[in-house]
Amino acid sequence: MTNHMPNVRDLLSSLRKEGWYITAFELHYNKHDYVVVFEDAAHLNKNKQYFSAALTFYDIHDPNRILSDVYANTSKLDIPLSTFYNFFDIDASNRSYNSGDVIFSFYSTLNSKMPGTFNLAAQNAHQKEILSTIERREPSDGMCCYSARHNPGTKKRSVFNTAKTKLLRPSLYEKIGEIDPKISFCYRKNNELNDTEIIRKLKNEHSV
Repeated sequence: MTNHMPNVRDLLSSLRKEGWYITAFELHYNKHDYVVVFEDAAHLNKNKQYFSAALTFYDIHDPNRILSDVYANTSKLDIPLSTFYNFFDIDASNRSYNSGDVIFSFYSTLNSKMPGTFNLAAQNAHQKEILSTIERREPSDGMCCYSARHNPGTKKRSVFNTAKTKLLRPSLYEKIGEIDPKISFCYRKNNELNDTEIIRKLKNEHSV
């Protein structure tokens, strides 16, 4: 099979090396601007063994236009033709004529905009879309961290909780999250606590 999108492999490798499961980049295609969230499909528990990444497309200018769970490998995207045509606003005259050319052209454009290496700056630039994707995978009560807890037994923190905390509370994550993968972070809608308060509560809980 032809590798139309080699950056899927390269970005995934870089993402894993840097200890992340998710990132994002921008795409301009057919007069629309998108933020594309890229996830390591190994963490998504989907029956997509031949696809290594999952993509979610957010239309920058229309928050109601979102295309999620588009699985990808270096050769193709797992997406019905009708969905592809409709979401990316492909003109009707091109839908039956040389449809393969349209799709392969899209693959080429997508690959050219997809970075081959992880860039931490992209996490901050596209934090809104990344967090929205994380919340869809593992819903929580909000974005304000108020507590950390030790998981029972040998249960490790989820990659979703890890990514969310690295984005929202990087200093807190560095202080306790990097040290112990069995510590999970709790969120609510408001009343965020600072690092010192959360760490104090965690120590008190552990000493009981």
